[in-house]
Amino acid sequence: MTWLSWLTGITRPRETYHIDSIHTDSLGISHVRAYRRYKGVEVYGSDVIFHADKVKERFNGAVAALETDIDVIPNVSAEAAIEMAKGDLQQHVTIRELSPAEKELLDYKTPVCSLMLFNKERDDFRLTWQVT
Repeated sequence: MTWLSWLTGITRPRETYHIDSIHTDSLGISHVRAYRRYKGVEVYGSDVIFHADKVKERFNGAVAALETDIDVIPNVSAEAAIEMAKGDLQQHVTIRELSPAEKELLDYKTPVCSLMLFNKERDDFRLTWQVT
C-alpha cells in the first residue's frame, strides 16, 4: 500500500484504509478497491480504486482529511437508530413485513446497522448509523 501513502500523504495506509477487493482483468490491469477507516469506523464515500498495469498507474477517488479527533462512541444504540429510521420512513411510505419468499429472494433477515463517519460539510465529519 505504499502507492496509497505516496498518493495521499497518509503515513500509515494499512491502518487507514481497508482493502475491499483486488482483481486483475483480461487486459492485465490490476484493480484494488479500498475504503477509508478512522478508529475502525468506515468513512462514508471514501472509496478509492487504484488501477495498475505494466505501463502506468491510475487512482480514482477522493481522500478525506480527518485531522481532528473524532469521537467514535455512539450516543444512540443501533436498535434505537433502526427504530428512528423506521419512524422517519413511515412518515413517507407504508412499511410492511416482507414475506418469507421475499426475504429469501432479497437475502434479507432484518435491518442492519453499521457505524459510519459522514462528511456533513467540508471536513465536518459526524458519527452516524447507516441502516440498511
